[in-house]
Amino acid sequence: MRVTATNPVAPRYLRVSDAERQHVVGLLQKAIGLGLIDLDEFTTRTDSALTARTRGDLNSLLVDLPGLSLRAGAEEPESMTLSSHGSSLVREGHWRVPTALRVENQGGVVRLDFTQAEFAGETVLITVAMRHSHLVLTVPEGIAVQDEVTSKHSVVRLRDLAPASAFGRRIVLRGELVHSSLRAGRPGRRWSLLGRR
Repeated sequence: MRVTATNPVAPRYLRVSDAERQHVVGLLQKAIGLGLIDLDEFTTRTDSALTARTRGDLNSLLVDLPGLSLRAGAEEPESMTLSSHGSSLVREGHWRVPTALRVENQGGVVRLDFTQAEFAGETVLITVAMRHSHLVLTVPEGIAVQDEVTSKHSVVRLRDLAPASAFGRRIVLRGELVHSSLRAGRPGRRWSLLGRR
């Protein structure tokens, strides 16, 4: 469809931001609390919300839920970019984890320890862009990890991590690994660059 000043894009075709996706996940959490949907429906709709591309995609998840709708102009989520080149980057101890975190590294090591971290929201979207690098995550109990990373000539190992569930915090991993490794596990499990220590 050609877009002109007299033929604008219909609202249902507008692309959505991560903030709008998170807003809909919050509405779905309210819906399950009100008994409008069950656990299976919540899980299915949440997965669809996190991968939605347009406003129409999101609205279709809410259309049968009275009193719940996608509000325009959802606030942008807290965000942070961690970037390094040929060096190590570490976040540990008490630090605030935003709802949107981008990790960029080339030829180095990134270690993110969430054990004592303060989370800004129930869902944290971590977008990775790693080249010839290593990413190591320490994830405490009660936080699930959802792996949606595209890997090329890379290794991804998630150890002892429960799959993403309908309740509680979750970390969603997206982005791309090229000639890199991503390893995640619970506290007390130490990793070398080639495996478990």
